[in-house]
Amino acid sequence: MNRKVFITLAIGFLVAFNAHSAPTASVAHQANAKLLFKAKLRAAWATGPALAPDISSRFAKQGVTTDGVSTALALAGGAKELNPLLGASPSPLTLVGFTAIKVAYANHLALRPNQRAQARAADLCTLGSLGDGATANNLSVLIGASTGLPLAIGAWVATARYNDCMKAAQTAYLTHVAPQLWAEAQQEARLQR
Repeated sequence: MNRKVFITLAIGFLVAFNAHSAPTASVAHQANAKLLFKAKLRAAWATGPALAPDISSRFAKQGVTTDGVSTALALAGGAKELNPLLGASPSPLTLVGFTAIKVAYANHLALRPNQRAQARAADLCTLGSLGDGATANNLSVLIGASTGLPLAIGAWVATARYNDCMKAAQTAYLTHVAPQLWAEAQQEARLQR
């Protein structure tokens, strides 16, 4: 066989072999990186440090504020306050002060050192959803819903809002940390080859 033909065939064989084996290695590498990435995402949400700003903080402040406003409206419409801390007919100044305390508490929850993302979101989403549930209850009482129904509506709204808040907080957190986690997963997959 001619030397040039042999070299050409050998080079062609090597190129073809690399062309078929490289994508397989790349596909396997990408699949391994994706598995590592998913594991990192789950771990980051459960144990990752809390990052500011967080959507659940805004949610909590909005929930406690709408609760204060709707309580004032319901009381003006003739309803009685059920919160024993405030009494049956609290003054507007008492409502403003109590709402300000709840907003300050939301700020405290949002800024605690050494907290984890999921735990902070759960605390803030709970506070916000309780406020939204109370708002729904107050508005139901204001429009004249029958006894018991406002509490059921409030409980349903609180549950739905909590779930929405946790999903939004998780999405926001993971969107923020995903690029870094993807780079780490790819690096680890390269090292495992």
